[in-house]
Amino acid sequence: MMFKNFILLFLTVLFLNKSYLANAQSSLIIKDNLGNETLTPLNELNKITFSGGNINLLKNDGNNKIFALTNLRKITFLNSVTSISENNESSTLISLYPNPVDNELKINFSCSKALVKIFNIFGSIMFESEINSNSLINISSFANGTYVCQIISGNKVSNLKFVKQ
Repeated sequence: MMFKNFILLFLTVLFLNKSYLANAQSSLIIKDNLGNETLTPLNELNKITFSGGNINLLKNDGNNKIFALTNLRKITFLNSVTSISENNESSTLISLYPNPVDNELKINFSCSKALVKIFNIFGSIMFESEINSNSLINISSFANGTYVCQIISGNKVSNLKFVKQ
């Protein structure tokens, strides 16, 4: 029941904050107990409701989806942030997930390689490496808390916050 209330509160805050939806390319990923994943972009959703032990995704096009909460393993909000360089060249699309993360942070970006730095809340560098897109970063040794992942590609710099749990 506590999980359901937390999700309901989070979704209410998410949908009330229109600027978040307008400025981020975000998706809801629902993973069932069999490992099947359903990805739904948030801008395609009109409403998310909970009733009768189900999560109901009411889509703008009328193709609604219903999932039984007892059959779900994980619900993830994927937030892809667009970073624009100083000289307004093309954007770099970055995905950092899951958030919150347990042991492995997945990172995708539209360029082939980037320098990635992870900072703790005190500004100390916890990780620094040049990595390829679609990489996993092992953060199992990190203490639980909030971190900032900085991705540097050419003259483009993006900072994304994530939580280690």
